[in-house]
Amino acid sequence: MAPTNSDQALVASNTDASQKQPMSHVRKVQRPHLCTNRLGCDLDLDTVSPKARYAEYCNLFEGESRIEDLEFPPLADHFPHLAQEITAAYLATHAFRFKVYMNYDAAAVWFYDESASQRYGDCGKLVITPKTMAKLHRANAHKSEYSKVVLDISTHFRLLARITIEVRGSKVNVGPVVDTYVNYMFKGDEKHKVMNKHVYNMAKGFEDPQSDVTLGKYGLDFKDLERMVDCFAPLPTDEQRLARFDPWYNGHWSHENKNDEGYQAHLFKERWP
Repeated sequence: MAPTNSDQALVASNTDASQKQPMSHVRKVQRPHLCTNRLGCDLDLDTVSPKARYAEYCNLFEGESRIEDLEFPPLADHFPHLAQEITAAYLATHAFRFKVYMNYDAAAVWFYDESASQRYGDCGKLVITPKTMAKLHRANAHKSEYSKVVLDISTHFRLLARITIEVRGSKVNVGPVVDTYVNYMFKGDEKHKVMNKHVYNMAKGFEDPQSDVTLGKYGLDFKDLERMVDCFAPLPTDEQRLARFDPWYNGHWSHENKNDEGYQAHLFKERWP
């Protein structure tokens, strides 16, 4: 069951960790079906305050998983009158990881376009199998708003960078606040400096309030994500297309790809003489 705006607003108002209340005063669950080893919750949610419930949700749902493994918490089935609140807390607390292909050849140190590889058609999109998408549609999860998202920016063969995106509700009417954090797999490697810079610039662009990143009020929906990841399939300018392939890059010699297909990262800078 998708959470309502009021449920998500309640969650947004409780996101400050300092608001967590001590649990020592809370009565333990007496219902047999709420044992800790099945649902992970040892509280009677009907007898505690909304803030105390949210603190417990944070303990239960904190973590990260692939979008393919999304499962709405069974706790909602045992408290149907709190189901929307529980689901909203789950989407606000748990981080979901999406894979995105970028048109970058890490071995040859160059970007490629559609003329160089058929793989280009897979780039700049969320990598989700039809089976997973059908599952998300059945759970109505494709319409949900995700407050914590991790983008695995990859080639078809290896991970390049990981972007963590956190969305926080704003107290002023300017839309949600977006924070990004980037972890580079080739950090400090001069060969991949321009690729890393592209990933960094795109990630920081998501934080710009003028970029209209989010359509949702409390998080990123699938339309947001699809628009965002489109930037990870960059195409060369006309000038770069006219530039012949140069196998030299910062003193590194490439023995393959001695042709004029695609374009290399170093063409953003002055070409080798």
